[in-house]
Amino acid sequence: MILVLFSLVMAAVNDAAWGPPAVVTHDEKPCVTYRVQLSGGHLAVSVKLEPGWHTFTMDNDKRAAVKLNGKKALSSDKPTQIQSEGVEIAGQWMQLEPKDFSQAELRIFSWGYEGSALFVAPARASGDGARKVHIKGQACTQTVCKNVDVMADVAEQRTGPPPSIGGLIPVL
Repeated sequence: MILVLFSLVMAAVNDAAWGPPAVVTHDEKPCVTYRVQLSGGHLAVSVKLEPGWHTFTMDNDKRAAVKLNGKKALSSDKPTQIQSEGVEIAGQWMQLEPKDFSQAELRIFSWGYEGSALFVAPARASGDGARKVHIKGQACTQTVCKNVDVMADVAEQRTGPPPSIGGLIPVL
């Protein structure tokens, strides 16, 4: 009982470090949820994908261009784009190592995430207004793609550790 209570309290504390969820739906069901925090000199965007859904890297188009080597793609997936308001990005974006969704025989090159993703950049608050992040991209299943265009509020943590950037790679 004490272990269960401790787990619930720790989940609530961890959840409080993130801004409110920005939920993208398809057919009135959630498909992807974004949460954002500014902590320890970093802006972090956490992505939770519902089962069967996936999304794409911030550099999906650049990775595809390298693989296509000047040829035209038969299809392309939109990269994740993140723009901030009231937060100044002070360095390079980082992301988790992606899964390769490519179908080279069809000249379709794509990389992304299932289950969850994390995007992090060095950042600092700027100005006195609201802090928001505008996220654009795509979330897809095997049969349908949903365009993503959401605003997420940024939770600003004045104390505490920065988000973990271990295991992240630079965005191309």
